Amino acid sequence: MPAALGATVLGIVVAAGGAVLLGLVIAAGGLGWGAVVYKATAYAQERRVVWESSRVCLACTGRF
Repeated sequence: MPAALGATVLGIVVAAGGAVLLGLVIAAGGLGWGAVVYKATAYAQERRVVWESSRVCLACTGRF
């Protein structure tokens, strides 16, 4: 997540420095990357909670 924030800040700095189109592209890429990472983290946490609440059957090694 810090890398996505850094890319967004870099895009803003580049845009303020004069290369507006390049800065906007970099900033949009950073925001998009951050959104994807956020969604992946939320999904992983959700799956981790489901896995932690499951039980293992000692007879068949299935999870319930």
